[in-house]
Amino acid sequence: MDLLDPRGRIGLTDVTVSDPLSPDLRGVLATAGCVGGALSMQGYCDLLEGEGMVLEHVEDCRDVAESFLGGVSKRLVMAEIAFGLGKLSFSEGLLAEGRRILGVARELAASGVLVYGMIVARKPA
Repeated sequence: MDLLDPRGRIGLTDVTVSDPLSPDLRGVLATAGCVGGALSMQGYCDLLEGEGMVLEHVEDCRDVAESFLGGVSKRLVMAEIAFGLGKLSFSEGLLAEGRRILGVARELAASGVLVYGMIVARKPA
């Protein structure tokens, strides 16, 4: 983390997972929806500590996951509208796959597998 001055802080919020995701949620479309590349909270902590950062705050924000997925849903609806108006050109199957992945992600969020996390870390002096 050479971008930070000594004692500089970084805040990270992202989708996290408590169990490995199934292979169908690790594809390009799931990654574009910020689900496919999700790590566990420990995975993010390990990455930061591996870069020499000191963890100051780690918080499981699972209540934020559904709100995040609501935002993904709104973007999907906008894509469907734009597609219907002929403003976007792609396979209709892509929209169906997006809806399917969103449904699976919502099920995982409801079961506590797909959550949201917040980490604050600092670079030592």
